[in-house]
Amino acid sequence: MGLEEIVAGIEKRREQETSKLLSEARAEADKIINDAKARAASESKETISRAEFEASQIKAREQSKANIEAKRILYSSMAEKLSAAEAELKASISEYKNTDDYKALLLKLYSNALDALGADCEVHAAKDDMQLIKKKFPKAKLSEAPEGFAFGLYANSSDGKMAIDYGLDSMLSKVRDGFYSRLIKVINGKND
Repeated sequence: MGLEEIVAGIEKRREQETSKLLSEARAEADKIINDAKARAASESKETISRAEFEASQIKAREQSKANIEAKRILYSSMAEKLSAAEAELKASISEYKNTDDYKALLLKLYSNALDALGADCEVHAAKDDMQLIKKKFPKAKLSEAPEGFAFGLYANSSDGKMAIDYGLDSMLSKVRDGFYSRLIKVINGKND
């Protein structure tokens, strides 16, 4: 299931929840208006106007509550789906690492690190990835990354002042931050 389908499903669920909450709010507001009109039938126009204003305020508050709840549901649901997608991605990394695409990506990341930090930078990669890099770049200055670092690489400049992190967790963090930023804009009705 693609992210677009997940977003569409969640958006549909949000619209249903919003519609339901708005319908309930409208029914409650209509009930209040009708009750107020019945009581005010014998009272002056001023009293009726005040009752209608109060009912519209209640209706606006209920609509606001419904919108906030719908946004909370959407955000929470999207956070769950994103976490599940990340877990699925991490589970399939070992398969991806055996592909030619990954090998090309790793070598491109290594070249990018050299371009950005200089040929004397120190590159840290998983043990099996180090072998691949050494085949293509025999003079590579490599160190084994800590246990648990299984995808990509990170590099430090020779003076230690600059670093580049092309690891999976770093990449996912950047994607996640951008996703949540766009999601909040969409939730708030800003599609720019």
